[in-house]
Amino acid sequence: MDSVKPPSPWTATIIALCAVVLGCIVWPYIQMRHWKDPGVDYMVTATSIFITIILGLVLAWATYINLRDAHRAGRSEKALKDQAEQHTHGIALRDAAEEQLNAQLQVCISALDKERARRPRYVSSGAAKLLARQAGELTKQLGDLWASAQHSELTVPDYCCHPLSDFLTKTPQSEWAPLHWGISRFRENFGSHRSEVLFNLVDFKSDVTARNAPDMIQVDSLIVALDSHHSALVKRAASLLED
Repeated sequence: MDSVKPPSPWTATIIALCAVVLGCIVWPYIQMRHWKDPGVDYMVTATSIFITIILGLVLAWATYINLRDAHRAGRSEKALKDQAEQHTHGIALRDAAEEQLNAQLQVCISALDKERARRPRYVSSGAAKLLARQAGELTKQLGDLWASAQHSELTVPDYCCHPLSDFLTKTPQSEWAPLHWGISRFRENFGSHRSEVLFNLVDFKSDVTARNAPDMIQVDSLIVALDSHHSALVKRAASLLED
């Protein structure tokens, strides 16, 4: 299809001129024959000739249209092929970049693990103590929020049996704006604390570190989980000094 050349823009004009020239030649010829032999009816011959000319012109025009459409189809196919090649090349470049980034990330992780291994135990113990203090503050923050909700002048459902996400979606923002803001702050502090625990104590596991967000757990269960998390961090800090 790529080898098909576009038809000349003069093709239609040439076809029309050929029709005019043939008409100018055939019509005087028929008139001369009729002048020489007036008794003979040449209309059938003239009609046949003109029909043949018209069919030839139609065939020539159809050929021109076909060549034009073939050229357009060839250009479209070539454009699609070029786009597909560019897309494939882009995907290959993206995959290569991702592999390079993953390799660099693994190198950074390995270097970080080595640095953690060289860190003195008293430093890790101090970090664990600070994290335990943060966990205690989170527990107190969530308890204060719910104490504020329970002592509010408005009628408060027993949302201690529901996740935080239910409280945010099932209570009107206009009436509970301060409490909504407090819950949002708690969620931010929860995420920051979890990230710091995972960074400083890689092998430490608890119900808190297993959650990306404190939304899909009942509030009373979340308070218990935070309290257990706090106790576990205190024990980890003490065990690091004993080893």
